[in-house]
Amino acid sequence: MDDRVRQLEMKLLSLKHHCDALIAVDAFERWGAQHAEPAEVERYVELGRTSSLERDRLVTELTTDVTALRASSPEVLGVWVEGHVTLLEELRAASAPGVSPHIDDEVKAWREVRVGPRAYVEPWATGLRVDPARRLELLGA
Repeated sequence: MDDRVRQLEMKLLSLKHHCDALIAVDAFERWGAQHAEPAEVERYVELGRTSSLERDRLVTELTTDVTALRASSPEVLGVWVEGHVTLLEELRAASAPGVSPHIDDEVKAWREVRVGPRAYVEPWATGLRVDPARRLELLGA
């Protein structure tokens, strides 16, 4: 597998991690901060600050990398895109019928990554969960 595929996937997983952290910060601010010790509040403020900065950096990097690969190595980008499509199709085969429209939407979004302007698909947006071992096999991360 081309290491650039693994690097794209590592960035996408890191982006998911930071977005998950921002969701936790939001929940803390809404429902937990008023009951917390100042040190805990400060930890969440710092988590929000660093996660926001990392999210912005990763979005920029993914957008730059994908745009460059579209021009210079579309076959590498194709491996990344089709890896995600394969994961989603395997999920479809193992899922209840009502899940299919969400999978259709995500497959369509991944296919847009190949041609633009989308640079990635937010794996946290639909709540679909793919097999991590299979992700590692197909995408290296």
